[in-house]
Amino acid sequence: MQHTPLKSRMNLPTNRSLHDCLAFLDGRWVTNQETSLPLDDWGVLQGVMLVERVRTYGGKLFQLPRHIARLQDSVEAVGIAWNRWANFDLSEVCEKVAAAGLETVGDGNDIGLVILATPGRVHGTEPTRIVHASELPWKRLAQWYVQGQDLVTATIRNVPNECWPVRIKTRSRLHYYLADQQAAQAGPHAGAVMLGTRGQVTETSFANVMMVDAQGDILAPRREDVLPGISLELSLSLAAQLGINVRFEDISSEMFQSAREIILTGTNGGIWGARSLDGVLLPEVTSHSVLYRLQESWEQLVGLAYKEQAIRLAGL
Repeated sequence: MQHTPLKSRMNLPTNRSLHDCLAFLDGRWVTNQETSLPLDDWGVLQGVMLVERVRTYGGKLFQLPRHIARLQDSVEAVGIAWNRWANFDLSEVCEKVAAAGLETVGDGNDIGLVILATPGRVHGTEPTRIVHASELPWKRLAQWYVQGQDLVTATIRNVPNECWPVRIKTRSRLHYYLADQQAAQAGPHAGAVMLGTRGQVTETSFANVMMVDAQGDILAPRREDVLPGISLELSLSLAAQLGINVRFEDISSEMFQSAREIILTGTNGGIWGARSLDGVLLPEVTSHSVLYRLQESWEQLVGLAYKEQAIRLAGL
């Protein structure tokens, strides 16, 4: 594939705000605050916006090729040819934007990286391409690591495959927003568990979920019902290495409420656990817990004490 040369930008700001950090917009180097969509972009008019979120661990982008592969699947699923959208070196752009973001936030810190794609403007011929750095929510992550996350079963249902393929990672998230409005009544960092049309547990707006039953097995939602989470698949691989049995099946609300542990996985937070479900406290995490063992394995995988980092940067 031939890549379109990237247009240089002179006199980039050098202050320490991510608002002025280097970003990429349709072949041009801009800053975060200069990155915007026109009002006639399909991403604005109809919410046709695809997204991929990556993060760094210890200053290195984690699992970038897998994130790009998932983005390609999403882009092609909405009818955009990948070689038309990615007519530049996406990996190179991601590395450059991440390097600028890391330089901005300073040593010992890490960042998120967001890739956005839309079909472009209504009467245009080119899709929209954006790559920008973002801050990680250290305070929220630290509280999840220290206390666990409170979860609330929302009445808002998740979008089924009959509406659009659940493998598409999209910014069309009104259902997430409404579900989280309900969860917010339980606390500022609570999360909404969304059920599917069969009443089965699917995911939260921020993470994939799985549970540990009374036998110590991990139960995960059927793959066809949830976003193919990269952190989820890595976590399940770690579980297999630890000799933990994993089953994929419909998880009813009643089964979920009987969980010995509830484990969440996502790009920003890696692996963390739930403290409560619908106001009922879960058993405390011990060194024998599946969560504890998975988190230890995750730290080895990413090469960083990620929980301690979040606690330090959150000032807790």
